[in-house]
Amino acid sequence: MGNAFSYNAAKNMSVKTMNTLLQDLRYGARMLLKQPGFTAVAVITLALGIGANSAIFSVINAVLIKPLPYREPDRLVQFWETNPLKNWTHNVVAPANLFDWQKQNQVFEEIAAYYGSDKKGPGLSGFQMESNGEPERVKALYVTGNVFSALGANAMIGRALREEETWEGKHTVAVLSYGLWRRRFGADPKIVGQKIMFNGRSREVVGVMPPDFYFPSKEAEMWIPMGWNYAEIAKLRRPHFLRAVGRLKPGVTLERARAEMKAIASRLEQQYPDTNTQMGAGLMIRSFGQLQQVDPGFDPNNALSLSASLPESKYPEETQQRAFFEQAERRIRRLPGVIAVGSTTVPALKGFGWTSDATIEGRPPEDYPREIRHKVITPDYFSAMGVTLLKGRFFNESDNDKSQPVIIVNATLARRHFPNEDPIGKRLKFSKPTAQGPWRTIIGVVNDEKQDGLGAKVEHETYQSHMQNAQSDMTFIVRSATDPQSLVGAVREEIRALDRSLPLYDIKTMRVVIYESVARERFITLLLIVFAALALTLASVGIYGVMSYSVTQRTHEIGVRMALGARSRDVLKLVVAQGGKLASFGVAIGLISAFALTRLMKSLLFGVTATDPVTFIAVAMLLTVVALLACYIPARRASKVDPMAALRYE
Repeated sequence: MGNAFSYNAAKNMSVKTMNTLLQDLRYGARMLLKQPGFTAVAVITLALGIGANSAIFSVINAVLIKPLPYREPDRLVQFWETNPLKNWTHNVVAPANLFDWQKQNQVFEEIAAYYGSDKKGPGLSGFQMESNGEPERVKALYVTGNVFSALGANAMIGRALREEETWEGKHTVAVLSYGLWRRRFGADPKIVGQKIMFNGRSREVVGVMPPDFYFPSKEAEMWIPMGWNYAEIAKLRRPHFLRAVGRLKPGVTLERARAEMKAIASRLEQQYPDTNTQMGAGLMIRSFGQLQQVDPGFDPNNALSLSASLPESKYPEETQQRAFFEQAERRIRRLPGVIAVGSTTVPALKGFGWTSDATIEGRPPEDYPREIRHKVITPDYFSAMGVTLLKGRFFNESDNDKSQPVIIVNATLARRHFPNEDPIGKRLKFSKPTAQGPWRTIIGVVNDEKQDGLGAKVEHETYQSHMQNAQSDMTFIVRSATDPQSLVGAVREEIRALDRSLPLYDIKTMRVVIYESVARERFITLLLIVFAALALTLASVGIYGVMSYSVTQRTHEIGVRMALGARSRDVLKLVVAQGGKLASFGVAIGLISAFALTRLMKSLLFGVTATDPVTFIAVAMLLTVVALLACYIPARRASKVDPMAALRYE
């Protein structure tokens, strides 16, 4: 009996609760339908708020929250070298220093390395794949054999690289990315053990990585061992060309690791003193606009870039490399519409090839440039790129491998090292004063080309003639009188006529190169514009809702005022003034907050300060105008109230 009573009581309570809920829902629905303006404001506010939060979370999740595809990624650290003399703060690593760190540290399970630069990220190499179809250019990364062990990453099929495969004689293996395996080999489950041809040489596939794995970026399609000769590489403290990554031992803190590596660096500095050192939307729109106005140092109009890499097995000699690019340029130059064609090892806005010290003839031993960039070009490169000659002359056919070595320098180098003299005829060598090296005569000075981005500082740079220092990897620059994209097919045919197995890659106009160089800034700007627009919309809807509610609540008061003689424009002023006070108060608080918080954006800005007055004034005016417009609609409605109807309003 007691159980039945309890059951019935609980059932009755549930029914009563449901009836109450249904009554509340019906009442809420009637009230929403009775006041459609409030309903619209509430729905729009919720929709925008939920949408904005979802969008923000998606971005933050992709960039910050989503874990890296490595085991215990919080134990992974990146290594850099510093050098106050050369103003290096995040410099890449020399091989001999890497080996010393590996031997002397007690805090890392593994320290691995891969090719890379400090400015442009990982040093991906282009490999010509000649197996399983038409020749194709794939992007590979040279790594030490222990890189996958350091990352804590295992292969999906087969195995990853092994430490002993770092060295010459055991290095003819490769690990493929999941994407390359599916695209090129049709997801062949028997790929492991197959021999494939890269740049005319055979490598054995030992593994395929999982679909979510990437390192160090999603561009890498294949990982291959360094193939070093230990006796030679272990002595190399120059140049610096490696990026290093390490895995901390369990329980080791980052602070302890820093302290130990600093101590190791200090010992190395004493042992090798000459080679070692211790280890807001408005602003973004203005900043991006300033960036777009920067002179890149060349004419990007009607210019096309196409890259080619000669396989070492097929073109081992400099004479062969020199002859190929001379013949290719000659053939391309004859195409209809072509104005000029030249080649370079590193196009503008693509970083640099290599760096070195330099000695200027006649200067004191301690006075020598410690960091100069170099690139190799063919004689017509500057004409094809539209780079201006400031002094002297360009390269010509007489500047060949049998003549005196000559160079051209950029304006930054000339200003820094020859401020009060003519650099033409001066000589320098690419080494320290005590080292041997051929003297090279400066024959010209050219306008600065942007190297690391439109907003980055231009570094000292020299140009060498391809006829005196032939290279196998070059990028053609073709200037045309018409749309340069229309020449792609014809240029391809001319290259195929010389070598049918040689693919062209990275084909794009120089306009596209500039566009891609500011992709990061464009993305950040667009993201902030979208969020700012959402915030502005929410603010407008919010002000409109507040003012509409206020007008509704004051309907009786407005009726009394109008019955006593107030005119429509008086009521309009009253409501807009009230809204104006709210808007002014909000804008003032916003400006104070923005003044404090925009300082955090300094690193993202170019040509604009974090407290740019033009931006602050423009944004404040925009917000005020939008707020007043949001007030105007309910104010206009209030001004048209019928006094008699308003007096009867409850």
